[in-house]
Amino acid sequence: MRDTPGSGDEIRERLPAAQTFVRDQKLNEIIPGDIGEVGIIVLVRAKVRDAHREVHQATWAYCGGHYHFVQMAANNGAALRAQIDQAAAVLAEAIPYDLYVSKRPRPLLFNSTCMDFSDLPSGIGRQPAPARS
Repeated sequence: MRDTPGSGDEIRERLPAAQTFVRDQKLNEIIPGDIGEVGIIVLVRAKVRDAHREVHQATWAYCGGHYHFVQMAANNGAALRAQIDQAAAVLAEAIPYDLYVSKRPRPLLFNSTCMDFSDLPSGIGRQPAPARS
């Protein structure tokens, strides 16, 4: 009888291979040194295919705001979850927009690996205006 998805046997078989893959690809790497301001970077790669070939592929890079490491972990990770939610919302609009509507490649922010999402029709990718005093 075949293991059902999520069964104990399947997990015992596949977990060591998954852990090795994550370690070898450095997907969950801890970088030593002092920790100050941190933020998330979300990379997404999408491919569009027809029945016979790849038609288009692209990669998007979203960079979240920077928070102090302890602040990021405070309140049960609320700041981190908020950044993940924002990244998902921006990318959910940007990917179909870039693939099917836009006529130009998405620009990178100046001197950065992050992309500029300020042109999205909803405005979700615009940075908030600085507070006036």
